[in-house]
Amino acid sequence: MRNSFIINKAFNYYIVASILTAVVSQLAVATDAVIVGQFISPEALSAVNAATPLTMAVNSMYLLFAMGANVRLARLLGKHDEKGIMELFSSTISSILPVGLLISAVLLTFATPVSEFLCGEPSISHYTVEYLLAYSVGVAPMLLYLAM
Repeated sequence: MRNSFIINKAFNYYIVASILTAVVSQLAVATDAVIVGQFISPEALSAVNAATPLTMAVNSMYLLFAMGANVRLARLLGKHDEKGIMELFSSTISSILPVGLLISAVLLTFATPVSEFLCGEPSISHYTVEYLLAYSVGVAPMLLYLAM
């Protein structure tokens, strides 16, 4: 009985945290859309939307790293294996950082062709290149943020 109470309590905390994370994430997207649409131009907002498949793929990649690490972390916490936890943290960071830097380098190098692939309209493609260049600088920090 006691274990099910503890598990239910932990599950409820996890659910609340997940819901709040989703709400904050959507607020960030909505805020970006309002700022870009109001202060730059509607074409710039279209460029952000054109880049969404790529940004979602990158987000999925770092969620994959983070979720995989979380599953292993839960098992290590259950075993009270502090050495294993530290090794997991180190291996997660040391694998995520190069991946983030590689994605950043590829986006910085190939922003124009990627933009042309994502969006064929030249007036929007120009903004997409600028967005991808700005986004590429933040990929590694975003990956590290989720890992931590």
